Amino acid sequence: MEPLYRIEAHFTAMTVLGALADGLRLDAEFEGVITEGEFEGATVRGRDYLRFRSDGIGILDVRETLERDGERIEARAGGYLIPPVGFVLPAPEILQAEGFTWPEVDMPMHGFVTFATATPDWNELNRTVATFSGCANPGAGTIVIEAAAVVPESVGV
Repeated sequence: MEPLYRIEAHFTAMTVLGALADGLRLDAEFEGVITEGEFEGATVRGRDYLRFRSDGIGILDVRETLERDGERIEARAGGYLIPPVGFVLPAPEILQAEGFTWPEVDMPMHGFVTFATATPDWNELNRTVATFSGCANPGAGTIVIEAAAVVPESVGV
């Protein structure tokens, strides 16, 4: 795999939608910057339509925009956020209570990213899949992600 970028971001808003039939849903908005890689210096803005299953695992469904010098890349990511052993997600009514603050706890995450862009210099991204790993800490308000492009290989028949 080829290193692609490192994102350092912070949460700008978290909106709890509440309990749904298949888990707890919340939207997490974030913004930041790419600190390493080909897109270094690009800004990142996005939203994760996050759903926590009944077993506590978070299902990531992220839409974000990377922008540098007026050029843009759309990124769509999916994967899992895994709370540490012993961490119990507060009930929806607690999450929605006025004055609620998230605890400072690192939640590892990993998954995949696909891209779309009209920028000729970044056209290769339109056929690139990347994997990522990172960590979100809602109490500290931080997100760090590192992504690497998957290099396709032929498989013999």
